Amino acid sequence: MRCPFCQQNIRIQGRFCPQCGEQIFGLPVRRPDSEPGESPQPGQTAPPVTPRPAIAPPGQRSEAPWEDLDADFGAQQRPVSGSGRPQAADAQFVGKTCPYCRFPIKPDDQIVVCPACQVPHHADCWQENQGCTTYGCTSGAPGNAPPSWAVPRPPSPTPPAGAPHPTGAPSMSPDARRRMELTFAQMQAQELSTQATNALVLAVLGILCFLPAMVGFFMALSVIGRLGRIPSLTNHPARARAIWAIVISLLFMLIWVVILFGTGVA
Repeated sequence: MRCPFCQQNIRIQGRFCPQCGEQIFGLPVRRPDSEPGESPQPGQTAPPVTPRPAIAPPGQRSEAPWEDLDADFGAQQRPVSGSGRPQAADAQFVGKTCPYCRFPIKPDDQIVVCPACQVPHHADCWQENQGCTTYGCTSGAPGNAPPSWAVPRPPSPTPPAGAPHPTGAPSMSPDARRRMELTFAQMQAQELSTQATNALVLAVLGILCFLPAMVGFFMALSVIGRLGRIPSLTNHPARARAIWAIVISLLFMLIWVVILFGTGVA
């Protein structure tokens, strides 16, 4: 073989040429006869040594300026200072949920932002509860005070004869009462709809056995009775499913009675 560097005929004995010592095969590596600490040849400059960046110990904080952190991660948002006074809801609070009535805040609603926890409330809910209703808030609202049974009460004086009896709780505003009634009606409608569907399924399963038809019949009767006591749910779709469950369960129960007693008589 001819060496590509010295152009002499050689016999392959490894990676390096036995005549000129240049590497012929493989990736560039140092020759075995050269030592790691070999000094550079005269006229050659040593490669520059790049210092590695210093690594701070785990317990030491970085001394990077706050301006750089703000440029990298964005400036820290300043919290909104709540005034505790009614104000119109802007884009910052629209869509958030009032912790008292559990209803979302709509545009231009009158709200009150708690000065301590910055949680928005409907103005009516704030006035009715006489303060913030967020659990653990330190604003000193009655809703966050210890329970009444944990605070000893002084003996109340006997009211004079003919004096009106004091009421225990403040009267609820019409808007708050309407929201609570709507929430209760929605919860009842969801529960009754599930029960009506279950009653219809049990009534259909009555084709296999007498017992599911009977259970579906009484469950459907219970759904219709509860729907009748709630005026806002009189025409709810659950009523139609309950009626169909009663009809189907009665049909299958009648068929099973005829089969059982007809077989016994025969």
